[in-house]
Amino acid sequence: MPQNNSFFTALLKTKAKNRNMQLRAIILFLCIAVLIVFSGFSSGESQLSKLMVEMKSDMLRIKENVKAGKPVGKYNKKKYAKIYTAKVSSESKKGKHFEEHATAFLVQCERTSQASGDQVKIEYNNLVTACIRCHEAYCPGPLSMLKKMKVN
Repeated sequence: MPQNNSFFTALLKTKAKNRNMQLRAIILFLCIAVLIVFSGFSSGESQLSKLMVEMKSDMLRIKENVKAGKPVGKYNKKKYAKIYTAKVSSESKKGKHFEEHATAFLVQCERTSQASGDQVKIEYNNLVTACIRCHEAYCPGPLSMLKKMKVN
């Protein structure tokens, strides 16, 4: 009889271990599922913030040209015009004057791309100032980075 008793005890322990393993597997699966579902939301990147990241990359390239005394060249008007229609993470981030700031930025892009000689540096710094003014009003996070974008 003791052998049967130990057999049942071992069987119960095995079933308990299996249930424990199944429970762990279910919890792990649920955690992975939650991560997959919410991974798109965790970045917090709206269309507008993605556009701004692209603009930053362009501005860094332009800054290097300005510092080297090279022409700035044309900017991507079609891409930059998306500033008006790009979705934001919260509509409160686009106030009533946002469009005015966007227009001022695009006008300054045109001036910067057409500038030559010593005027390139001045127009480029004015372009950075246009970015700063908008970010002072709507999204102050990148202000310190933007201030470093100016060319002395």
